[in-house]
Amino acid sequence: MRQLVAGRRRSIAAAAVAVALAAVVSAGCGGSNSNSAQGTAASTPTTTTKSSAPAKKQSSAKAKKVALTSLTCISAPASVSERILKTVVLSGAKLDHVRAVESPDVPGYYFVSSHVRGGGAGPHALATWAERGLDGHGVVYAVDSFAALISLDGNASQVDLALDIHTPGAYKSRICSFGPGAPRGLPAPLTSGPGNPATG
Repeated sequence: MRQLVAGRRRSIAAAAVAVALAAVVSAGCGGSNSNSAQGTAASTPTTTTKSSAPAKKQSSAKAKKVALTSLTCISAPASVSERILKTVVLSGAKLDHVRAVESPDVPGYYFVSSHVRGGGAGPHALATWAERGLDGHGVVYAVDSFAALISLDGNASQVDLALDIHTPGAYKSRICSFGPGAPRGLPAPLTSGPGNPATG
């Protein structure tokens, strides 16, 4: 029964995204000049991972002011892409240049940015999520508006205010994926994502 409901929810969400995606793409969601939908080891989709329990919502202070140069780019393993793709509603979508940066404010969480290719996404689509750990089993939340649009993931800032698109860690992950001059992105709406509700 749960799979039936989830499948119906995904179909409804996919239909809504198809209508909204053209406007988002024309406005410019991010960027990529990659030639391959599977340019990194982190771009092979599957649906065999499982999630851990969602983290409890926290009342966090503002994110630390840290220099971008002090944050390290991590090439995310394939399991991270696989976990994210489980809740992406774009049929045939793939993640490319998947890069992670550890949050300097929220222990155990990583900002994960990726080019989104296929499924109706534009050629310069860039999305950012927050994932608990990098083993492919942690809960995933949408950080920017494009990630929220194309997935069923809840808003990361409802878990912790420091998991926000405007924080240095989030932006550094976008630079790691896109390169210098990466668009900063817009925050995910508070109402995004029934897939991973931000409650514990």
